[in-house]
Amino acid sequence: MKRIFFAGTLILAFFSAEVSAVVVSAGLSPGITVDYQSSRVEIMGVSGSAYQSRNIFGIEAFLDVHYLLLGISYDTMTGGMTSGAEVMGIPGEPLNDPGFGGSRLRFDFFFKFPYSPSDKLALFPLLGVKYSVNLTSTYAGLDLKEFMTDEAIADMNDLYAVIGFGGDLAFGKYVFLRLSAAVSYNLTLAPRGMAAKNFFGFDFGTAVAIGFKFNP
Repeated sequence: MKRIFFAGTLILAFFSAEVSAVVVSAGLSPGITVDYQSSRVEIMGVSGSAYQSRNIFGIEAFLDVHYLLLGISYDTMTGGMTSGAEVMGIPGEPLNDPGFGGSRLRFDFFFKFPYSPSDKLALFPLLGVKYSVNLTSTYAGLDLKEFMTDEAIADMNDLYAVIGFGGDLAFGKYVFLRLSAAVSYNLTLAPRGMAAKNFFGFDFGTAVAIGFKFNP
């Protein structure tokens, strides 16, 4: 019994030391994301494809617990939407329509694997998922959701698989600057009940952040 108690005490002491050694930080991160979506359709033997892209600006609040990175971001579309099409292999001219607008709430859940080549620099790859909840979708100030079914509105929420890389540069003991970039693949792009098939979507985002360490 004494051996079991001694072993349990050692294990508890080990995990307590590990937890206390974990650096917890938080901060704010503005970022830009370029989102791209494409699909293919075939009607009466005529095949074609269509794509659309948009630029998204977001402000994220994040919590970093060493190996775990959590975030919540408010994102807005900037510059409208660029779209294009190809019919029977003949591409059309891309068209940018500044009338489109929208916003979303994004939730990030990432695992990160930090490595510190020096006291002031930390590098990390990251892997995880993000989920976006559409808040507004407009055209020339008109609420497009008023003309959509509940199913179509639900299809505007998307889950992404994410892989990326980042680095922290320390300024003193508590404050750091973070630069990061990530590529995301849309796992839930295909809307239900549409004739178009072979949906494909991804985005590329970059961000800069100012963070604060609570227990350096």
